[in-house]
Amino acid sequence: MLTGIETVLTEAEWKELSVLAEDKAYISVLNAVDSEAGTAEIGGNAIFGFSGEIRTYADEKFGEARIKLEITLPLTAEKAVFDTEAMAWLEEPEIKAEAESQILTGYLRIRAATLEETVVPGTFGESIAVKILEMSHGEEVFVTIAAAMEYNSWETACETHGTEE
Repeated sequence: MLTGIETVLTEAEWKELSVLAEDKAYISVLNAVDSEAGTAEIGGNAIFGFSGEIRTYADEKFGEARIKLEITLPLTAEKAVFDTEAMAWLEEPEIKAEAESQILTGYLRIRAATLEETVVPGTFGESIAVKILEMSHGEEVFVTIAAAMEYNSWETACETHGTEE
């Protein structure tokens, strides 16, 4: 015997949370977490986790946003490289070499999993993978991470809010 069900979506269920598309939020905290760099071997990946908190300038909530990242690896490409294939979350990745380091830039898109939660304000986190190619025993590998919301000022103080973001 077939049983029929009827589903009714309320307006709140079918409306999407808004996307952050202006300079209305900032990263208040950025932390390194869960690094596994000490266990990496030649041919393996060193993993560097990071997390952060996002705040808004006003009492607004958003269900989607992008975070601009700049990750510096102070090693030449002969010793180690960013493993962007292991970072499928990274949008628009670009790597450039500068002297004895490599700089990876790109975006992390964060989305709310449900209509009841928000990502702005909220928290985020991901991991950076670095493939070890040729390093001396005991040589350290680390990365430096800088982050800002997509629409924040990157290198100067924000003219709108009068602060560095």
